[in-house]
Amino acid sequence: MIDISLFKLKDFKVGLYAVLFHFMLHTAYLLIVAVYLQSGLGLSAFACGMYFIPHTILFMLSSVCAGTRLPRYGRRVLQLGLSIILVSFVLQMIFFSHRDHPFISMLLIGLYGLGNGLVLPFLLNVVLDSIEEKDAGAASGIFSTFQQTASALGISIIGGIFYSVLEHEYFKNNYLFALQVGLSVGIFFLIIVWRMLSKLPHSYKPKKAILHKFE
Repeated sequence: MIDISLFKLKDFKVGLYAVLFHFMLHTAYLLIVAVYLQSGLGLSAFACGMYFIPHTILFMLSSVCAGTRLPRYGRRVLQLGLSIILVSFVLQMIFFSHRDHPFISMLLIGLYGLGNGLVLPFLLNVVLDSIEEKDAGAASGIFSTFQQTASALGISIIGGIFYSVLEHEYFKNNYLFALQVGLSVGIFFLIIVWRMLSKLPHSYKPKKAILHKFE
């Protein structure tokens, strides 16, 4: 059973909105980029996976770095990550034009991983910051529910827009334009996440007792 009273906590509720929109854009991004690389550029599944290697490495590095900065800088760490993702999306809309320069595409996807490593692993910490220890279990369950729901919604909404553009008579099989439209929606979601995080406290104080429960 979900404890409805948790939704009365403003910071928790705002944090869940941030989770909702961030996971919507994140899951949809992985989908539309993979489809663009394979169907739009004609890459094999293996080659497509190679494009995401810098993303994986930079995600891990930035998340490790952010873990030591979060207690001091709080939500500003996440907002820095959102800014990097925004720059990545804009550059991808400009330079994802053909397959002649694969390293540029790899670096831009890697740039997204760099920014996302500052955001995604720490949304749970920020959302649970205002939760008492006795409610940590219920709150984390709500977080997981929002996360899974957001992933499905992201694929449905942004993925649906992506494929709708591909099927439009004026943009038939124009994978680049479909990707640009999908990234534009992602940028809109980024702005919402930024706005939600700006409503949260600047500082972040990890609750050791709560964090211990999830180890």
